[in-house]
Amino acid sequence: MASTRDIRRRIKSVKNTRQITKAMELVAASKMKKAQQAALSGRPYAQLLARMLARLAPRLAEVQHPFLAQREIKTRGILLLTTDKGLCGPLNANLFKLVIEVKTPAKFYAVGRKGSQFLARTKRDLVADFTVSDRLAFSEVKPVVELMVKAYLDGEFDTIEVIYPRFKNTRQITKAMELVAASKMKKAQQAALSGRPYAQLLARMLSHLAPRLAEMQHPFLAQREIKTRGILLLTTDKGLCGPLNANLFKLVLEVKTPAKFYAVGRKGSQFLARTKRDLVADFTVSDRLAFAEVKPVVELMVKAYLDGEIDTIEVIYPRFKNTLVQEPQVRPVLPLASLGSFLAAAQADGGAPAETTDDRDMLFEPSASEVLEALIPFYVNRHIYQLVLSARASEHSARMVAMKTAKDNATKLLGELTLEYNKARQAAITAEILEIAAAQFATG
Repeated sequence: MASTRDIRRRIKSVKNTRQITKAMELVAASKMKKAQQAALSGRPYAQLLARMLARLAPRLAEVQHPFLAQREIKTRGILLLTTDKGLCGPLNANLFKLVIEVKTPAKFYAVGRKGSQFLARTKRDLVADFTVSDRLAFSEVKPVVELMVKAYLDGEFDTIEVIYPRFKNTRQITKAMELVAASKMKKAQQAALSGRPYAQLLARMLSHLAPRLAEMQHPFLAQREIKTRGILLLTTDKGLCGPLNANLFKLVLEVKTPAKFYAVGRKGSQFLARTKRDLVADFTVSDRLAFAEVKPVVELMVKAYLDGEIDTIEVIYPRFKNTLVQEPQVRPVLPLASLGSFLAAAQADGGAPAETTDDRDMLFEPSASEVLEALIPFYVNRHIYQLVLSARASEHSARMVAMKTAKDNATKLLGELTLEYNKARQAAITAEILEIAAAQFATG
C-alpha cells in the first residue's frame, strides 16, 4: 500500500498536470480563434480567383498550358500537412491513414514535424520537409509550392495533391442555415396566409352564384372515365429539409394507375426521372413566388386536361399546418364532382365558415352563367397557386427545424467529444508525469 507521502506526491503531480493542461487549453483557444479567422478570411480571395478563371475559360478555345496538359500518371507528388506538436487528438493519425492508403509510386513533401517523422519512419520517399510559424504568411508557403511546381514541370512526378485536415465548423454552418431558413420561413408563411382572404372572397362569390344556376355546364364539372391521371408534384429545389421530400415520394410510389407527371422543384423532377416515370414537364420557381411563375404550369395542365391527354388534375404537396407539422397530401383539383363539393373545398382551404345562401336580388352582367364560367377557371389557377405557397412555407419550416436539430446535435456531440478528448489528453499527460515521478522516486 502506498504511503501518505507517495499519495501526497501524486496529488501534487496531478494538480500540476491540471494547471499545465489548463494553460495549454487557454493557449490553444487563443491560437484557434486566430487560425479560424485567417482560414475564413482567405476564402473570398480564393472564390474571386475561381470566378475569374471560370469567366476566362469559355473565352479561350484551345489554351496550351503545362497545368492543363493531360499526362500518364506514373508518380504522384503529395504534400502532407500535419502539426509540429502532438496533443491534438486523432488529427495526425487520420492523415497518416490516408498516406498508408497510397499504394502507387509517390514522392512526398511535408509541412510539419509530425508528418516528416512519420514519412521517415515508414521509409517513404520524402523529398523535402518544411516548418511554418503560427503567424503563417504567404511567403512561408511559397517556397514549398515553387519546389513542387518545378518538379512537376520537370516531369519528376505527374500530379500535385495535398493531404490535409479540412476545417469545417458544422455547428456554425447549421446555425447560419437555420437563421436563413427562419427568415425565409417567415416570409413564406406570411405569403401563404395572406392569400387565404382572397380565396375566401372567391368562395363567397361562387357560393352566391351557385344557387342561381340550376345545371351549370362546364368542362371542369363534367365527369369522365379516368384512364390517365395528371399529377403535379410540388417539391423543393434543395435538400436539408428533413423527410419532407421523402414523404412526398412515398405518395408518388403509391400511384399504380397510368399517370403523367408535372414537377415543380428539382428534387421532384430528379426523382421522377430516376424512377423512370412519365415526366411531361418540370419547372422551378423563385423564393419570391409570384402568381405569374405558377400560371404557366396550371395553363399547361389545364390544356392537357381539356385536350383529353389527362383525365384528372391532382396535386401532391406538403400541406402547411404549422412550423412543426407539414402533411403530405394528394389534393384532387379537376374534375369537380359538383359545384357544391367545389365550394366546400374552397371554403375549407380558405379557412372560412360555410356561407349561407344570399336571398337578395342580384343583377349580373353580362349573365350569371358567364360570370361563373369565368370565375371557375380563375379560381382553379388561384387554388393551385395557393398550394404552391403552402408547399414553399412547408419547405422553409421543415428546413429550419432540420437545421435546428442538426445544430443541437452538433452542440451535443461537440460537448461529448470535447469531454472525451480532454479526458484522453489529461490521462496521457498524467501517465507520462507519473512515470517520470515514479522513475525519479525509484532512482532517488
